[in-house]
Amino acid sequence: MMYRRIVPLAWLLGLWAISCGGEDTTGPEGPEVSQASYAVFGMLTSVGEEMSEFGGNCAVMVFARKGAGTEDVSSWPSVRPSSAKLVGQEELTLTEMPAPGYVAVYIPEGALSPEESYRLQVEVEGKTFTSRSAATVLPPLRITTPDGQQVEPGGSLTVRWEAVEGAEAYAVTLAFPDGGDTTFVVGKDTEIALLGELFGQEGEYRIDVTAFAGRIVDYIGQWLRQRFTPIFDFDDPKVLGTFFSTTGDDISVQVGEGEVPEQPGEMEVTVSDGLTPTISWTGGNARMLSVMGEEGDIMWAIAAMGPSGFAPPVTYGQVPAGAMQVSPAKTLVKGTRYQVIVQGLGGALGLGTFTP
Repeated sequence: MMYRRIVPLAWLLGLWAISCGGEDTTGPEGPEVSQASYAVFGMLTSVGEEMSEFGGNCAVMVFARKGAGTEDVSSWPSVRPSSAKLVGQEELTLTEMPAPGYVAVYIPEGALSPEESYRLQVEVEGKTFTSRSAATVLPPLRITTPDGQQVEPGGSLTVRWEAVEGAEAYAVTLAFPDGGDTTFVVGKDTEIALLGELFGQEGEYRIDVTAFAGRIVDYIGQWLRQRFTPIFDFDDPKVLGTFFSTTGDDISVQVGEGEVPEQPGEMEVTVSDGLTPTISWTGGNARMLSVMGEEGDIMWAIAAMGPSGFAPPVTYGQVPAGAMQVSPAKTLVKGTRYQVIVQGLGGALGLGTFTP
């Protein structure tokens, strides 16, 4: 089984694309925002043991902006980190993400220990910054509310999940069928009642629960309200940012008579000829796509950035809108047989084979 929740969702990218509201412009441990040279935020997330076939069960995401002498961090230009590593570990191979300035990497299973804490070291424009704060690998979060429930329009649903050791707070994101979403911060509670006015649209909803560890909890609510209290957790006093841990899980809910997600095995996958084939599938947008070699090696893998997924068709090696590259494309060999695995938003699986 492939893990549906590949990376922190689009709302979390929104957290990192910080906007200032003119309040709290002086941080407790550093200078004013306008005196900072860079903003660097890193996140260590546990993505579940099922992710091991795609390169690991943890991921590190890093986002950077270059200081522009104003307090409005959202106006600072994005800058791509040139390298990143966890102190004491090998340098990580960075993967570009659709949002400018964001990079990510999946870490091989077993490379990190749940009992250890790790600091982040990032190089930006030839300058190296190391976080003073350390992130710990959190156990994967598991939602206990059954997946795929049917809810009447205007109905309600209580979502429950298992407590995560080390978590300081949880955030719940409800993604609507029309592509919008809303997020609730629920402290240390392990359930939330989603009331009827939230389920006014017919169709499929996605519900994501994310656990946060460490000091970042103090700032979640402010970031969601588009206000910003600066954090100076790097060794350079002019670097704004921190490094923290998350883990999460998601489920789907069907409201009313909207389109019901297909069941596993009902997606049809077709692949065109050539060494850069076009991959198509039925059943709507996908959450994950991978191309596997004869020995089970990953030739290429992409995953959805958010609950809306990415649409067919896609061309081998080209990352479509709404997706991120999990494993870079390798050169296909003529006459070799390959398998394509596509996972739909509702959990459906589609399999296809091709020989270029």
